[in-house]
Amino acid sequence: MRELKYIFVLMLITVGFSSLFSQNFDLNTAINGNCGIVRRVSVYGDDNREEYCAQNMIIRELADSVAAFFRDDGHSIVKSGNTYRLAQTTLSQSERLSPGERFSDQPASSFCTGFLISDDMMVTAGHCVRDNLSDASDHIASGCNQNTRQGVYCKDIKIVFGYKKNIGGIVPVSISEDNVYSCDKVVAHSFNAGPDYTVIKLDRKVKNIKPLAVDRKNSALKVGTEVFVIGHPSGLPLKIAGNAEVIKLNEDMQVNRNGTKINYLNKNYSFLTNLDTFHGNSGSPVLNAKTLMVEGILVSGDEDYVHDPSSTSTNITARYQEHPSSNEYGSGVGEVATKISVLSVIPVTQREKDMIDMNKRAGGDLYRYLLNELLNYNNQNNNAMQNGVVPIPNFTPDSGAVIQHPVYHPDSIPIPSASIEI
Repeated sequence: MRELKYIFVLMLITVGFSSLFSQNFDLNTAINGNCGIVRRVSVYGDDNREEYCAQNMIIRELADSVAAFFRDDGHSIVKSGNTYRLAQTTLSQSERLSPGERFSDQPASSFCTGFLISDDMMVTAGHCVRDNLSDASDHIASGCNQNTRQGVYCKDIKIVFGYKKNIGGIVPVSISEDNVYSCDKVVAHSFNAGPDYTVIKLDRKVKNIKPLAVDRKNSALKVGTEVFVIGHPSGLPLKIAGNAEVIKLNEDMQVNRNGTKINYLNKNYSFLTNLDTFHGNSGSPVLNAKTLMVEGILVSGDEDYVHDPSSTSTNITARYQEHPSSNEYGSGVGEVATKISVLSVIPVTQREKDMIDMNKRAGGDLYRYLLNELLNYNNQNNNAMQNGVVPIPNFTPDSGAVIQHPVYHPDSIPIPSASIEI
């Protein structure tokens, strides 16, 4: 199954889908995902975040390279035999949410996100790792809405792969020790008065998971580039959020926060998006929705939760206009990503070489090409759906909403949304 899921890295163009799918596997799940339920088409909320299990095999393969960062504090993650138990404090409890907020009953125990760039190296946000942060640094820097004191020392971080709602719709309460890693050392770090990123080395090589491919020169990045993000918003099990685009690039931007001007965007090393991201998304890969390569690292954004005006003690998800146009923090100023091109220490991997080659063959829209191939294979075999209904691969919800969280919707959607039509 691993080689099947890795189709778009090396094997698809050379051998085709028929050879790759010669093994026994569930084609319906490959196309539509499986969260243990059947959803009606176009029934989505105002929020773009979707579960891992709801994605097609292409997006799931990318998501497998993304991990959650946990504090090794004796509570968030605890060793128990050959597994690690994860804290079960819910999002509702941690954020004091009003009833009805999305994902409120899911655990929210991780603090940042990271992604694999080699077999033993990961990238995350600079403010997530404390080793090189000054104890006196108690301020907002580079637009980040997290205090620098919130970073965790490398030695106190556990990196967990597989913290997600799996096929079938189950969120694990414990993770095999084989999928839990420690931070061995900081390889590169930048935060204050510069780009926000950290590169760490793991305590051992990661098995059976491939690193993400990066657009190391950001050659495909421009205003309007369609992007999506994979990560752990608010410490939740892994979510994928798309239906977004780059809205500012190669320009500086300041925002007003409580009467103080903050440098929010720097033309040399960051860009602005309207992605649906929350504080736990820090360190998440921002991927090009066509090339499937990493363009940036999610590092900061506007307020995530605000007081519920109908309640005296609970909060709701902040909702902003779909196209950020304000320079007032708290009014929807957009979500910031560090350009991947500023990280010179990322090694060139075979996956990167293969993805570059395959994008050339696919005219720069590898994802669309792969979806078409997958659907063509489905149509030829006619064994994924009944009554001639062809499923549309799930990726992002419909664009009907005009109000969002740091949840913004661009007008055009690069990837069709869907589930199973009933």
